[in-house]
Amino acid sequence: MSNIAFADRLEIGERWTSGALSMWPLLGGREARLDYATLDEALESGRFHIHEVGEQGSVPQLQVENRLDRPVLLLDGEELVGAKQNRVLNLSIMVPAQAALTVPVSCVEAGRWRYKSRGFSSSGRTQFARGRARKAQQVSFSLRERGQAFASQSDVWNEIENKARRMGVRSATGSMSDIYESKQPVLEGITAAAPRHERQVGAVFAICDRIAGIELFDRPDVYARLAPRVISGYALDALDTNPAEAPIGPERAIGPAEFLSAVADVPVERRAAIGLGEDVRLDGGELVGAGLLVDGAPIHLVAFAVAVACPSFGAFPG
Repeated sequence: MSNIAFADRLEIGERWTSGALSMWPLLGGREARLDYATLDEALESGRFHIHEVGEQGSVPQLQVENRLDRPVLLLDGEELVGAKQNRVLNLSIMVPAQAALTVPVSCVEAGRWRYKSRGFSSSGRTQFARGRARKAQQVSFSLRERGQAFASQSDVWNEIENKARRMGVRSATGSMSDIYESKQPVLEGITAAAPRHERQVGAVFAICDRIAGIELFDRPDVYARLAPRVISGYALDALDTNPAEAPIGPERAIGPAEFLSAVADVPVERRAAIGLGEDVRLDGGELVGAGLLVDGAPIHLVAFAVAVACPSFGAFPG
């Protein structure tokens, strides 16, 4: 068990707020050690493919083929659409160059098991933050107990069903995508308005004035490409609130600096990653999260507050 050293290299920027969502930019980073592509870049090249495992498929697994001469980062919670049903990635993975992997996923479309396309494409979204938090906790437990990076599929479906009901969204296939698409104009407005900074490598997010989580990347250019999908995941949860019912007093909230320190102080479990590097799992009682290290350097880190007291939002895992 050890910690991940990162907080001393970060500066916290000025708070930005839109409705129930707030975020503080994290500025810093280090010189890039690894040249890699993001999912969208890889798919656009035509040399990176994601498809079902065999003709019959397997709900918790997909097959990835990377024919590029550089690795590809798959982000925890990224949504893959098409094939027999839409899925989200259970953890962040660095797919080696010229390699094929079987990767763990969760279904986010309960009512479809038939081919819509032979392969998967990127939706440009991540699973909403509450769902990612619950999934991170479940994947950590599954890795510890069984050595497999699986989540509770029934819980993933229940979270989607409950959110759709609260937000007045009907979906013929129980699809998470339908929730996002119903709120697309609002979400696009929020992500477009969120400020970007030249040295930004991540952000701390709050919902109803309570810290919800942190997302951190190794380079500003990677954050810039992935920020819209990350921000929209928190923004969707922020829309699923009614903060006027129970305002949060300042005495009950911690700030972004305190949360960063808490994340930095949590001992982590390390194990060989699927693909390149090490997978790390964070479980500090009050927070849960995960990360990907390659050659000892953090490529991606995500952590969530365990409890978020906000009406209609419930709590992060638990």
